[in-house]
Amino acid sequence: MDDNILMARPIPISDIDVDMGWNSRSEADVHDSSNVQAESAGLRGLIANLRAVGQTTPVDVRSTEAPFYRETNGKPFSLLTGFRRVTALIRIYEKGGHVPGLPVGHVLAVDRGKIDEREAFLVNAGENTNREGLAPPDTCLLIKRGIEHGFSAERLAEHLGFTLKTVMSYRRVAELPGNLFTHWHSGGIVDGSVRKKRLGIAEMIAITRAPDPAEAYAKALRYSASQERRTARAETANTRAVATAVQLAQFAKRGMFTMKPEAPWIMCVDVAIGPELTKGLQLSEAEDLARAAKQAFDAEMTLPTPAEEFDDTYDDDSFDD
Repeated sequence: MDDNILMARPIPISDIDVDMGWNSRSEADVHDSSNVQAESAGLRGLIANLRAVGQTTPVDVRSTEAPFYRETNGKPFSLLTGFRRVTALIRIYEKGGHVPGLPVGHVLAVDRGKIDEREAFLVNAGENTNREGLAPPDTCLLIKRGIEHGFSAERLAEHLGFTLKTVMSYRRVAELPGNLFTHWHSGGIVDGSVRKKRLGIAEMIAITRAPDPAEAYAKALRYSASQERRTARAETANTRAVATAVQLAQFAKRGMFTMKPEAPWIMCVDVAIGPELTKGLQLSEAEDLARAAKQAFDAEMTLPTPAEEFDDTYDDDSFDD
């Protein structure tokens, strides 16, 4: 059995100071199920699991005895790990629910006593990176925070399970100009550009090597936006090409349309998707659309028409008597 379970005891959540800004994982990631590992199933999944089987993994707390890094309004404990678990428990209790094995309003916790900021950082960072993983922007901030606490890059790499190269690269990303990094981390507007999709960590590392990181970032955002628009147009074109081909097949089965076997489907792309989507279409893309349309047409042609279904159903001798 996990030693932490043996040391854990129920503690009132009202006695615990929860500083989301101190946690390595951003508050948005704590609440957003789209950013978590599949095993945790997001906050909703965690709530359901807690209500069904109880809290099987304790959180960690520390003493807020002076000197402490912030005012806690008399709360004797501060949360070290388990920010998502505590958030889930609060949601359950707010709705009048309960958790098997726990008094209402409590969380199973291990009290690590009075520890300094460096040790507290290691405890928090260890769980967030080893047990569930962090989003790249949070990992960058975590490494920057570790450096600020006086840990060497080598020590951080060892503790977090990263290579030294990764630690150094992530550190450079975290040290990009404030508004640029904040935009990548949290979204919003920078230099008139609204971030719709976050750039990948590999792109951000490349940007740190650019002579003008701000210009490189803006250029990467524009390229990303153009690719998103191109992808959306391609999906619309494919949907429209398939739908048109299916409709043509339905007409053909009723004798309203004839498609010659040797007819080049690529010549029908303009008609199938409309001129507004063919603008700037590359030959390979047109060939893909033609292929998808032909496959949809052939598949629809093999399906019986409603009239054929009726004929098949009653094609016997039952009415001859």
